[in-house]
Amino acid sequence: MLVLDVSSQCNAFVSVQVGIDPEKTVLELKRQVAELVAMEEESLVLHYRSERMVEARTLESYEMANFPQVIVSLQVQLHQIVVVTPSNKPITISADLSWRTEDLTTAIISKEPSLINASLQLIVDDTILVSGKTLREQEVTGDSTVQTKILLVGGNSA
Repeated sequence: MLVLDVSSQCNAFVSVQVGIDPEKTVLELKRQVAELVAMEEESLVLHYRSERMVEARTLESYEMANFPQVIVSLQVQLHQIVVVTPSNKPITISADLSWRTEDLTTAIISKEPSLINASLQLIVDDTILVSGKTLREQEVTGDSTVQTKILLVGGNSA
C-alpha cells in the first residue's frame, strides 16, 4: 500500500491509498493520484525520501515494495499571479492553473475583503475571463497580470 501525504503548502492534509505496482512509472502514479485528488497532473510533484521523483522511473527503482507502507509527499505547484484591484492596488495570489475563474475571484476577495459585495470582472491581456473555465484553458500563466473591474448594474430611470 502506498500512502500519499499532500504537503502543507496546500493548507490541507489528504491521505490517499493506492496499491504499489513495482512496474508502474512515477508518471502513471502521478496520473492516478491526480485523478484521486481531483487536480491536474501538471500541478503535482511527487517526492520520496526528500527526493523529487523522476517521472520516467519505475516505483521498483525507488525500492518501495520492500516496505509495508510508503509515504510519498505530494507537492502542488502554485503559480504567483499578480492581480491589480480596481483601486490599482497590486496583490499576489498563489494559484493552481486548474482553478476556475470563480476560484480566483474567491482568492482575490479573501485578500481584499472590501470587494466581497462587488460584481468583479477579471481581465488578462484584454481578454475577459469566463466563469466555469480553468485558468490554464484561458491561457493564464504565472507571468500573467489580472486586472479587475467592478461591474456596475444600473436600474430603470423613471
